[in-house]
Amino acid sequence: MTDKEILSVVEKTLDRAHPRQWYYALMDYGVHIKKTIGNVNIQSAHYVKQSPLEGSNRQVRGRVIKALVESHHLTLDELVEIVDRDPEWVKRVVIQLAKEGFLGINEKQEVTLNK
Repeated sequence: MTDKEILSVVEKTLDRAHPRQWYYALMDYGVHIKKTIGNVNIQSAHYVKQSPLEGSNRQVRGRVIKALVESHHLTLDELVEIVDRDPEWVKRVVIQLAKEGFLGINEKQEVTLNK
């Protein structure tokens, strides 16, 4: 199924007043389908097997988020130490997560999760 084919269904069902709840419901529905039918993702025209997590950008993003969930706020230097990856890589990931709205960074280079 292509994106174009499913777009009309999304347009008809999207709750524009409460998009977050709509998205959560969609994710819950996906979990239900996987439990009852199996992995139907392979039917998607865009399906690709997920790359390994180890050594990936996703792994660094996950470590940053996990550290902040556990500590609530850390300096950028503390995050670099906890994540234990190349400092420039961690900083790039933090900046990207901030641009995406997941994190906040103040002038003291303290990093917090956005709620």
